[in-house]
Amino acid sequence: MSHLHLAHGLVLSLPFACDELAAASPGAIPDVMICEGHVPPALDDARLRDATHEASPNAYLMRAGPGAGQFLAERGNRILFQRGPQCDEALFRHVLLNPMLAALLRQRDLLVLHASGVVSPDGVVLICGDSGAGKSTTAAAMTRLGWPLHTDDVSALSLDRTEIIEVPAGARHVHLFEEASDALALDSRGLARNAWHRMKMAVPAFVEPVRPPRRLRRIVHLERGLVAAVRIERVTGRAKLPLLMHSVYGPYLVEAIAARAMLVSRALQSVEMLRITRPDTDWTMDRVLAAIMAD
Repeated sequence: MSHLHLAHGLVLSLPFACDELAAASPGAIPDVMICEGHVPPALDDARLRDATHEASPNAYLMRAGPGAGQFLAERGNRILFQRGPQCDEALFRHVLLNPMLAALLRQRDLLVLHASGVVSPDGVVLICGDSGAGKSTTAAAMTRLGWPLHTDDVSALSLDRTEIIEVPAGARHVHLFEEASDALALDSRGLARNAWHRMKMAVPAFVEPVRPPRRLRRIVHLERGLVAAVRIERVTGRAKLPLLMHSVYGPYLVEAIAARAMLVSRALQSVEMLRITRPDTDWTMDRVLAAIMAD
């Protein structure tokens, strides 16, 4: 039996129900087939190869270990998986819905960022940054102030017919440490603490009842630093490009980045970017939120 779900503007057909995703309308035509089967050990035409993944122009292979398995995304319309011998269902689904779905979105010519996003009155605000910067915690705090969650960890950009950058809706959960969830007064009772994700939990978030693609309003790069107080910098001109590329959810082949030149150019021209550096320890959220939510 197949189950139809929605993610990043696509209808996914899965062999199991997936609470992490919204259900698609009955009878919807799938854009992507996700199915179980034998995953080849290697790609014949890999352009990029290391211990855990291989990539070619039309395929992405990930060896995620015995706790998750092996995965293959092909041509933007299929993900094949083979569960590992010690498969942890939560880890398996995390790999499937994050790095593998990101790979499939890349194959569909979207620019994929490692970012969490919320819906402001004027469009989506994306929060980027390295692991541990506080992206998900900041996004969760903004949902508590009435800005619905739009994406968590994986955010895809595309151009609409008028060359406006838009972001399709992704995750409905936000991954948080227990202390962050408690500080935000979010109900985390009964949720699993995942050792493979530094004991983070997948916490259900406030989302819009209908989740269409939204215009991209602002990109915020959040980072930790040896500063005494929160530092806010508006990024302009040539400084935008390295900040944007630092947040790309890869791996991208060189020719794939070149093929997205128009999308990157529009982002540099039309999207406001902020760099926010927060103290490495003893930081408060208030000034970060005020800067992100400013008109």
